[in-house]
Amino acid sequence: MRLKRNIIERAFYFLILLISYTYSIAQESDDVIIDYKIVDRFESPIPSINYLTETAIGLRKGELYYQNILLFGQKFGLGITDHFSMNMGFELYSMFDGRAPSVLVAPKLTFNDREDPVKFGIGSNFVFISNFGSDQIAGSFYGLATFGNTDNHLTVGVGVGYDSYSIYGLPVFQVSGHLRLSDHFALVLDTLSLYYDSDYGSATSVFFRYMNEKFVFDIGGVVSIDGGDGIPLANFAIRLN
Repeated sequence: MRLKRNIIERAFYFLILLISYTYSIAQESDDVIIDYKIVDRFESPIPSINYLTETAIGLRKGELYYQNILLFGQKFGLGITDHFSMNMGFELYSMFDGRAPSVLVAPKLTFNDREDPVKFGIGSNFVFISNFGSDQIAGSFYGLATFGNTDNHLTVGVGVGYDSYSIYGLPVFQVSGHLRLSDHFALVLDTLSLYYDSDYGSATSVFFRYMNEKFVFDIGGVVSIDGGDGIPLANFAIRLN
């Protein structure tokens, strides 16, 4: 019994010495280099937008993108700083009615880095509409929260709309998301719910997205949740730098 206990004690002491020696080597040696490589895919090229709605992921300073919506909608976004961006755009369809194009001005301020798991932002959409001499303005003020990273994220938002005559009393709600399926493919969801005709109505757009390092192309459609009507849509955007 005593011999057995001595063997166990010596083995225990030997284990302590081995751990101590290994720790001292790791602390004192500056020549040990562990080389490893993380295989990672490219970042989603334009995570600041879904289809029509924004996310709380900001453009980096100097980032510039161009978006084309159904050929007639033209939109540009520029990162003024890492947390403040300016979107501007116009549409060409009005020219077929002999009117000047409607113009969009949309600043956005974000409060977090892209790497943060939760991001917040606020912004505004200002649209000037030319209507045969009776010019109007319309738009919204909104707040956003985005959960996730640039590949997989969910955005919820709430805002208030306005036009030339008044500010709408009831809010506009947004739920949107981006789910990356592979290196080059993703699903994009965009849902808006707003009050009109004495009731809330919602429209959801779902897109299948192809992307590379700088370019995205979306094909899908928008469906009215209330009426069930669907409209096919297409969209592409490109990061210019």
